[in-house]
Amino acid sequence: MTHGFVPSRADNGALFRARACFTPADATPPPCVTSNATQLVVLQSGGVPEISVPPTSVLVRTGQTASFSATVIGAPAPTLQWQSRAANSAGAWSDVAGATGSTYTTAALGPADNGRQIRVVASNAAGSVASTPVTVSVSDTDVAPTITTQPATLSVAAGGDAVFAVAARGTEALSYQWRFNGNTITGANAPVLRPAAVTNAQAGRYSVVVSNGAGSATSGEATLDVTAGTPVAVAPTIVTAPAAVTVNAGNTATFAVGVAGTAPYGYQWLKDGQPIEGATAAYYSLAAATTGSAGSYSVRVTNAAGSVTSAAASLNVVDAPTPVAVSITTQPSPQVQLPGGSATFAVAASGSGPIGYQWLKNGAPIPGATGAVLTLSGVTGSDAASYAVVVTNPLGSLTSDGATLTVLGAPAITAQPVARSVTAGSTATFSVSASGSALGYQWTRDGVAIAGANAASYTTAVLTEADSGSVYGVVVYNGAGWPSAAARC
Repeated sequence: MTHGFVPSRADNGALFRARACFTPADATPPPCVTSNATQLVVLQSGGVPEISVPPTSVLVRTGQTASFSATVIGAPAPTLQWQSRAANSAGAWSDVAGATGSTYTTAALGPADNGRQIRVVASNAAGSVASTPVTVSVSDTDVAPTITTQPATLSVAAGGDAVFAVAARGTEALSYQWRFNGNTITGANAPVLRPAAVTNAQAGRYSVVVSNGAGSATSGEATLDVTAGTPVAVAPTIVTAPAAVTVNAGNTATFAVGVAGTAPYGYQWLKDGQPIEGATAAYYSLAAATTGSAGSYSVRVTNAAGSVTSAAASLNVVDAPTPVAVSITTQPSPQVQLPGGSATFAVAASGSGPIGYQWLKNGAPIPGATGAVLTLSGVTGSDAASYAVVVTNPLGSLTSDGATLTVLGAPAITAQPVARSVTAGSTATFSVSASGSALGYQWTRDGVAIAGANAASYTTAVLTEADSGSVYGVVVYNGAGWPSAAARC
């Protein structure tokens, strides 16, 4: 015997199990058997990706990292790009280099990162969707947890599943411990508690203690009432709101909503506040979006206990972009470094994606150097070379200007200035020869620097007998050393 149902997008991630009851003539009540639970994944077909589990804001100590995660569904399989922008900014978002997975962990954070905004953009051939921005808060001290969303009282029919959830804010990492009638529940250490197939023995008071290094907070108690019949209906609440969508004209745009409460639900999608005829499912798709489809979309969800309307999400429909060849907007710059230092070359490019990079050393590819930034650590004389990068996209490639890395060695004087004998009323010229890179010169008279005398040679002013015996010297320098030489006039 086989039974089934047609899932909706709202069923994605839900746990399902089967319960079968038999009615032999001599059995009262009838015997029943319940299957193991399994999770349903509802795939999207041919539409813009959907962010089913968005990232959440976090609070960390100065010097710690912050981690964000998101769950995205869609077909074709979407690509991800995490983005950030400064606190309280409404400006453009910047891609985080290399942050293209379902999780993103920042570098160590400081006070300047407090309030920084984070989001993830999911894209496929049909278009893209961005998550609602979240923030990272950075504190110099540990902040004790506070409960921001309390677990809610539930009424569940015997054999059904209960779900208690808590939301808290405080310095990461937060730990959780659920309690039943004041007693610790072993293994219940997550923000969500899911008692399954509840019985009368599980009816009671549930709470959770949230703690970190700075302290702890205990939630209010939520009561679980286990009933013999149909549970009391709970009005719907929006747990995953529709997200803004940008789609190319002619592609599919999809909005979806996640709801908590007592099923069954009724759905009515709205465009600019007006009902859309026939749009009565947990998701709404426009098969071939046009510029006339652009607008503000929301959904009204109803059940036996009430109704709720989601926040509006915008649909932006753009004409398919014309492919653009790659161009280099910022060339790599020459570098001068001491041995053991670090040199960083960077390039900025624009054009249709995807954009690829391959760095070259004296014209030869550098294995693994395929990002927009090339960093050389602990440089030695063998690293001194000309560095360039080949930037590519589907329309072609372009090679940047070469940028020279000079690794300094201490200068050496190869020809000393020599003493001069001149007549009063004439001048004297001294010169020095030295080896090394990026050399600087400073001439002196009797140990005192001569203003403006900064070349490899120096000619005095007109001399008198009083200048006889003066000692002229020169210091030759770069970042690696400064030998000196002297000559007498």
